[in-house]
Amino acid sequence: MDLSTGLIQQAEAKRCSSGLNNINFVEGDIENAEFPSRSFDAILCSSAIFYFDMPTTAKRLHTWLKPDGLLAYNTLQAPFTPLLVLLHQLLQEHGCSNSQPAFSQVPDEAAHIAVLQKANFTTVKVEATPGLLLEKPTPLDVYVDKGWQMVATGFKPFFPSLANMSTSEQAALKEQFCAQATVIGKGMINKQGLVEDKHINLWITAIAAV
Repeated sequence: MDLSTGLIQQAEAKRCSSGLNNINFVEGDIENAEFPSRSFDAILCSSAIFYFDMPTTAKRLHTWLKPDGLLAYNTLQAPFTPLLVLLHQLLQEHGCSNSQPAFSQVPDEAAHIAVLQKANFTTVKVEATPGLLLEKPTPLDVYVDKGWQMVATGFKPFFPSLANMSTSEQAALKEQFCAQATVIGKGMINKQGLVEDKHINLWITAIAAV
């Protein structure tokens, strides 16, 4: 299941080219999906769990799993990148009080374990893999510009729209962000003079209790 029509089409094309006929793809939102109780032996999720209201979603996933069914997913440990911390701090200062990252619900290993156990999962295991690069190292100015574009475009679920801010307020926010992001980026420059923004990837498995 995926919200993206394009990704569903890519998946379907790969299914056809591989000759598989026992896979179905569904375009939709997992938070609004409806499946009968105890429908699945396993539920897998790759790099998307931070988009959801995790406490609520974990309970729904448990309902859909058969007894002793497997839930497995990977996600990045908050705050993903120092730029996210900076952006939310500045947005708060500029009156965007609803600037709350979705991953704040489950920022680290302990939080994932607590949320899953509360949803009646057992045997919760978390493995952390540090040093993950989501993108290849980039020049400092590109790194800063990409960071700004995330907030300027209201990239969900991390940032609210700036539509309610005046042009001058947006300009002031951008100036502050670029100045401070440049300082942050300089602290992550590698030997080739490029910014390496490394992350911690969490691999999580849990069993649905009977």
